[in-house]
Order: sequence, then C-alpha cells, then structure tokens
Amino acid sequence: MAILLLIICFIAILFNVGIILKPLSNTKEIILISVLVFCGFLVLITEILSLFYILNFLAILLSWTTVTVINLIYLYLEKEKLKVFYNYLKLRIYETYLKIKTRSFYEKSLLVAVLLILILVFIQGIVYPPNNWDSMNYHLARVPSWIGHQSVAHYPTSVVWQIYMPPFAEYLAMNFNILNRADYFSNSVQFLALIFSVVGLVSIVDILGLSTSYKVLTIFLALTIPEAVLQATSTQNDLVVAFFVIAAFYFAIKSIRQFSLKNAFAFGLAVGLGILTKATAYIYLPAILIIYGISMLIQLYKTKNYNYLKFSLLAGLMFLTINIGFYHRNYQLSNNLFGYDQKQYGTYTNEKMNAKLFLSSVIKNAGVHIGLLHLKPLSVVAAHTIMRLHKIAGVDIDDPANNAFSDKYDTLYNPDHEDAAPNFIHLILITISLIIISLSFKRKLNLYVRLLAFTIIFQGLFFSFYLKYQPFHTRLHTSMFLLAIPLIVYALSLVNVKLKKVFYWFSPFIFLYALMIVLGNLNTPYNAKLKENRYEKYFISKPFLYNEYRVVNYKIKSAGYQNIGLIMGTESWVYAFFTDCYSKALNPIYLNVDNYTKNSGYRFNKKVDCILSTANNSPYMDYLGKRYYNQDPANQFIHLYK
Repeated sequence: MAILLLIICFIAILFNVGIILKPLSNTKEIILISVLVFCGFLVLITEILSLFYILNFLAILLSWTTVTVINLIYLYLEKEKLKVFYNYLKLRIYETYLKIKTRSFYEKSLLVAVLLILILVFIQGIVYPPNNWDSMNYHLARVPSWIGHQSVAHYPTSVVWQIYMPPFAEYLAMNFNILNRADYFSNSVQFLALIFSVVGLVSIVDILGLSTSYKVLTIFLALTIPEAVLQATSTQNDLVVAFFVIAAFYFAIKSIRQFSLKNAFAFGLAVGLGILTKATAYIYLPAILIIYGISMLIQLYKTKNYNYLKFSLLAGLMFLTINIGFYHRNYQLSNNLFGYDQKQYGTYTNEKMNAKLFLSSVIKNAGVHIGLLHLKPLSVVAAHTIMRLHKIAGVDIDDPANNAFSDKYDTLYNPDHEDAAPNFIHLILITISLIIISLSFKRKLNLYVRLLAFTIIFQGLFFSFYLKYQPFHTRLHTSMFLLAIPLIVYALSLVNVKLKKVFYWFSPFIFLYALMIVLGNLNTPYNAKLKENRYEKYFISKPFLYNEYRVVNYKIKSAGYQNIGLIMGTESWVYAFFTDCYSKALNPIYLNVDNYTKNSGYRFNKKVDCILSTANNSPYMDYLGKRYYNQDPANQFIHLYK
C-alpha cells in the first residue's frame, strides 16, 4: 500500500526534527513541529504538481518518495545524532510508561475510558465512508474535480463552496486517498487532527506548570467533547483547524519565553495552515496574533535585538508560502484574496450590529450548546427562555440580517449528529472555570493563564460579533472548546479538595455521555447499519436516495463513462458517483453554471460521455451539438442522460 509511504515519511521527518531540536525541545514539541513540517510539505507537493497539471498517482508517489528519501539520507548522514535521539525517545517512552503505571486507579480509569472512545471512533471512521452533507457536496465532492483536472485550479461549479472554501483538509484527504487508491482513510484526517490537538493541549498544560494528574484530565476532557468525537469520524475540517489554532497558541506563548527562529517558524506554519484549512481561523487566530505581536514588540524594545523582527518576518513568509497559491487563484477568479463574490460574503456576516444585537448573538451562540441526549425538555426550555428574553428586549431573534439563510433560531437539533451536537457539559465547565479564574485574579495568576483566558473570551466575542447565527455553530466552536480545556484543568487546580472531589465523582458521567454519543452517532452508528454494503453507507443521512443512485452509478460504471456532465443543486450527493476516482479515470464536468465561477477552468475538457441531473426530468437535453436522452424518467431524484 502506497499510503504507508506517508507514515514512513512522517516518521523520518519526526526523527530529523528530533535530532535538530532535541537539546531545545521536548518530545511533544518535536511532534507538533513534525506535524507542521509534514503538512507544509504536503501543501508544497500539491501546489507544485497542480501548477504543472500533473496531480496524479505517479507524480504524488514520486514526490513523497523523494521527500522520504531526502529525509532518510539526512538521517543516515547524522546517524550518531540519530542514535542519541533514538535512545532519548526510548527513555521518554519508558518514563511515560512508568508515569502511567504509577498513576492512581482513578487516573488509569480515565485513560482507559478515552482509549476505548478512540478505538471506537477509529473503527467508525474506517468502516463508514464519508457520508454527511458537507462531505458529499463540498469537502470531498471537489476532490474528483481536482483529480480529473490533475490540478487544484478553480473550475466552473454550481456548488461555489467547492471553490472559495479553504482546501487544506481536502488536500490531506486527496493525498491519503490517491496513494491508498480508495477513500477508506478519508475520515482519518480529522481523527489524527484530534490526536495531535490533544498533544498540543498537554503541551500548553506543561507551560501552565501543572502536574501529570492535570495532563490526564486534559486528555480526558478533550476526548469527551461531543462535537470532537463526532467530527473525528467525518471529513469536515473543524478538528484540523483546531489543531493549527492550538499549535499557534502554543508557539505564541512559547515566544514570550524565548523569541527564537524555531518558534517563529512553527508559529508561521501553524497560522498559515490554519488559514488554508477553514475560514473560522480568521476569527480564532487574531487574539493569538495580538499576543505574538505584542510579545515581539516588547522584546524588541527591551533588547534592541532586531533578530526578533527577522523572526517575525520569517513567520509571515511561512504564512505567505502556504497560502499564496490559493490566494492567487482566488484573486484571478473574484478580484479578492478570499475567492467569493459579494453575495457569498453577505451570507455569513452580520449586516447590522449594536449592543443589543451583540448580546443577542452571544446568547444565541451559547444557547445552541444547551442540550443533552435523551433530555429534549432541556433544549425546549432553553429555546423558549432565549426566545422570551429576545421578545422582552424587543429584538427579532430570527432577523435575516443576523441569521444566515434566514434560519429560524432553535436548539432542538440532534445531540448525536456531528453538524450540531451541543457541548453542554463542557460549556458549564468552561463557564465555571472563567468565574473561578476571574475571582482568583487578585492572586498572582500565571501570565499564560491570563493570556489563555483572554484568547478564549476574545474568540467567543469576536465570533458572536462577526458571524450570523447558524444552527450548526456548535461545530464551528470546536477550536474554542478544545483550546479552553487547559483553562478548565487550571481552574480545577485552584479549588479546594471538596470541589475537586465533586468533579472526580462527576467524571464517570462525562465519559458515559461521550460513549453514548459515539455509539449513537447518527452518521456512523454501532447498529445494524454496520452490516450494510459500503456504497449504501454513503446514504445513511439520505437513505431515500440510495436505490436510484445505486442503479444510475451501476449504469455509468458498466458503460465505462469517464467524463460525466453534472447539472445538480447543492442538495445533491455528488461525491457518490465519484468514489472510484482514486483508482479510475473519472472527471466531473459541471454544466449550465450560472454563478461567478462559470468562466474559470477554461483549459479543462468540456466534452461529456453522459449527463447526470437532479434539476431536469425532460425526455432529452442538448449539449455541444449532441442530444442526450433520459434513461430514468420514472426517477424522482437523479436522471441519467446518454
């Protein structure tokens, strides 16, 4: 399996980073930097191959082979240092084993509990293919176009999210899937992001000066956030961006201790990769950039050492290197760096704002987290209370100027669905933690704790100020909830023994709730659906589509069609027709596009072998001088023309 090459490459990068940084960095920091470097290589490989329109299996295989061989050669040349680092790594692993062995029964139980959750989540991600709405229409739906074009250049599409939404998580999935020749590891992108996010959180707890016991609690609390464990089985990108936000915060506060080339390099990579992953990074990173910038200016003023300025320029260069390809394509398409037109911009951002509306937005964003599995009355009471408060204040809770797509405010969404699961228990813990830390401000609080609290509060307020309400904001809050975990455990370190015991007695319920969420995940459930064939699992959230899509897909495969015309809306399960694109020649071609992407991709093939349509059920249609006849006039959802 060629995908093993990526594992070998990552290990080689890890050892190289280790032998270079070992005297200056701990093991967790080496892992974080290795992940960032690996991701940086992935962006460069994808963008360079795309530039020459050779983004295919052979070119990707050769590229990763080259990167791996170069790393292995360097390890061979530095074999003495490699031995030292290898022995150091063995010692650290043994020390970790001893630490776990000497933990209390309670702490061991927490680790076993989250290990069980991770195993269950990993199995779900392998057994179930990508199957949520975002994956089928945008996240993975754009990957077949990239593969068909052998380029990530923009192209005409009726689903504009495929164009302007940042693409890094999909770059990862594409590289995984092309080398594996299938999409079995698509969901692993988010799973791995969650694992590495935990490494980042434990590193932050280290800087806060907390003991191993609190690191165990950090791991436990991070891996029991409902949205986190649900998303770890999907191809969405909130966990991926969360990792980069966490890494950026870690290296920002590390720079306060030591403003070094290493920290600037890693910080720039984390910021750049975060921006290339998801637009919410523009909301979650400013507070961290403020911390980094002020730290640099203070140290520059105190020392007059202009290397600090050079280091910051390096961070900026890393950011630009990562994003320049995507920004350039966006500017060519829409005359702005973000790739959207004015219509798309106004869809998500608040059109009006004042003190009342700001408070309304904060309440609405907090309110979506008030809910528990099998406890619907809690959500009902929360929704009615929030609506009542808005009525008293004279604020329209459903104002389209502050609600995207004119969505009606509600908290009655499925607690076991990755799109809108509430993180109610963790919301309570974060709120209590902020209160405890606020009441402790007269103490000589750790500077890094203050900065973390500032970051979380700034992120929450900025999010509420800038973005219109959407029911799935719980998913978009994932970065904030993960980053707040060290704050929770620090607050726990400040309280007395009795309050600690209350938390300890409550923690089994946190685990059991997370376990119920994992087992009942609506898109990847542990029930009879496990036995369904893999293709049927793509339709778990829209089972009514399965039979028609299955038959049409069989006809396309049997005929050997490669260039497939698409006339589809945003509710179509586009990716379901291209699941074999990693091993077979398949090229989606969007037809009758009437949005601002219609003039892009001029060099790509426009001839089609057949046409799929969800919008047309006429007897025939004409395209480029050829008539295509409807093969499925009795169908309700999908029609094949040939």
